[in-house]
Amino acid sequence: MPKLNKNFIPILFGFRRKYRNLKQLSKNIKGDTYPWAHLFNGALIPTSALKNIGNVNSDYFIFGEEVDFFFRLRDRGEVVSHLSAWHYHPDVSKRPYTDVKTYYCIKNTMIIYRKFYDFVLIRRVLGLIAILLRVFYRNGVINSIMLVLGSNSGLLYRATVKGFLGSPGKDFNV
Repeated sequence: MPKLNKNFIPILFGFRRKYRNLKQLSKNIKGDTYPWAHLFNGALIPTSALKNIGNVNSDYFIFGEEVDFFFRLRDRGEVVSHLSAWHYHPDVSKRPYTDVKTYYCIKNTMIIYRKFYDFVLIRRVLGLIAILLRVFYRNGVINSIMLVLGSNSGLLYRATVKGFLGSPGKDFNV
């Protein structure tokens, strides 16, 4: 879970920006709830909320739809995680990113930051660096070099520009 600022937005600066386990989280909060949720992994969402905010925005194809949905829900009322409720989710942190996933990760992250977060420009720059590091970790050195400087660099630059312009939607072109 992300550490949150007074506006319940993930903090931007800090040595440790996330709670890595339930014990860490429990030590730093009061009660059994935390005002952040990773939806679509066992979340209970009332139908009245769906009627109020609408369904998932499919324009965030493959990346970011959960975050957009979370913030839209939160704009209408409290959204929390109950720490006593457990949900198993397999570790997906080592799965390689396809070109399509990389493109929408970059583009939609830039859009989400502008739409819902503070310190937008700083978050966008740091977010892009974090995504590149994630691609490096998951896809290896050669793929990362090709993404930044090589034959695949158009994907990186096109996704970044489209993200800065801020229009979600399916527009990936190989």
